[in-house]
Amino acid sequence: MRDFTRYVTKIIFLGKPLWERERHESYQYFQEEEMRAMFMDNGFVIQEFRLLSVDYDHWLQEVEIITPHQFPPEHVLITAQKMR
Repeated sequence: MRDFTRYVTKIIFLGKPLWERERHESYQYFQEEEMRAMFMDNGFVIQEFRLLSVDYDHWLQEVEIITPHQFPPEHVLITAQKMR
C-alpha cells in the first residue's frame, strides 16, 4: 500500500521536467502535531489548519482501483501569522 500511495501521488509528474527531482522526494515526513509544533517553535500562530482530499477523478484517469481504499489527504493548507 505504501508503494502504491507513493506512485499515485507522483504520477502527475511523469513525463515532465520536474519528474527527475520529484521521483526522489517523499512528503510523508510530518505528523500533524509535528507541523503545528514547528510553526509554534518559529513564532507563528496557526490561523487555519486543513487537510485537503485527494483528487480521485484525476487518479482514476491514470489508474484502475480494483479494491476500494480510503486514501489519506495529500495536501495540508496552513495559514499562520507571525507573533509580534
